[in-house]
Amino acid sequence: MTLLLLAPTPSAVQALPPRPTPVATMTPTRLPLPYTREGGLIALRVQPAQSGGGTIIQWQDAKGLWHDVEGWQGALNGDSQVWWVAPADLGKGPFRWQVYQSRGGKLLAESKPFSLPGLNRETVRIEVGIKP
Repeated sequence: MTLLLLAPTPSAVQALPPRPTPVATMTPTRLPLPYTREGGLIALRVQPAQSGGGTIIQWQDAKGLWHDVEGWQGALNGDSQVWWVAPADLGKGPFRWQVYQSRGGKLLAESKPFSLPGLNRETVRIEVGIKP
């Protein structure tokens, strides 16, 4: 009978705060800040905000050529976009962020080259200004 008194009731278990469910994938994923997942974040902020704007992240090879990163492309969320970086990719670079008027539209701006976060749970913040 003592064991029944010590066992948690279903209502006590449901009262716990929500916790994120781990996702078993290494695909770049948009995550809200703050986050608790292993890896890092790259966060873009565009001024002024570009309604309907799109972005692409590119990496630079040893010959200096830029290549689109598959999976790190998408629409701006107001004036920002955030992408998750896998632990195996921490510290890699150089990368750059390109901002477009719309997906496949006119290039409006690109960031200076940057490296991915070097530490677990670090965020690299990139700001890009759009000229009128």
